Amino acid sequence: MGHFGTHYENAFESYLQVRSMRYVRLDQARKAVFSGSGIKSFDFIVYPEGGNRHLLVDVKGRKVPFEAYQKGAGMESWVTADDVEGLKGWEEVFGEEYQAVFVFAYWLVRSGDGQEAGEGELGWFEDLFRFRGRDYVFWVVGLGDYALWAKRRSEKWKTVYVPRKRFGQLAWSMQEWSEKKA
Repeated sequence: MGHFGTHYENAFESYLQVRSMRYVRLDQARKAVFSGSGIKSFDFIVYPEGGNRHLLVDVKGRKVPFEAYQKGAGMESWVTADDVEGLKGWEEVFGEEYQAVFVFAYWLVRSGDGQEAGEGELGWFEDLFRFRGRDYVFWVVGLGDYALWAKRRSEKWKTVYVPRKRFGQLAWSMQEWSEKKA
């Protein structure tokens, strides 16, 4: 496992390793090479079992109070317009055997003080993943679905999002996605 990137990317990589999922992480050197293409790069290529399409993964990290997450709130799904266009470009470059996806890595913390939840407090989450003392859940949504339902969030920052209710209908836990969807 690399020692670069965000803690969200590192947690996702550890998640893939623990679940014995084959993948390639695009390290900073490869990203620099890709930057010459004019297309925003992504983070991982994941090779699901069973002959499913390979995934071009762009990890988006969000810090969420676990109380809000428990109530179905706090699942921010915003990305930049460049993120969407970049993944579309890479999906075209790689071809039909590949599907571009966003993986939203939600770091669940106690609200108020920003500290980690206590041991066992989050145990009811089926796909909870603990990495370096932090608790994460990973939700994946295909680029095609995301782009179809995306709405402008900020003109100034050039961000888009999928409304929360629709996002809940489109997104799958990473475990469900790897078993059923990919």
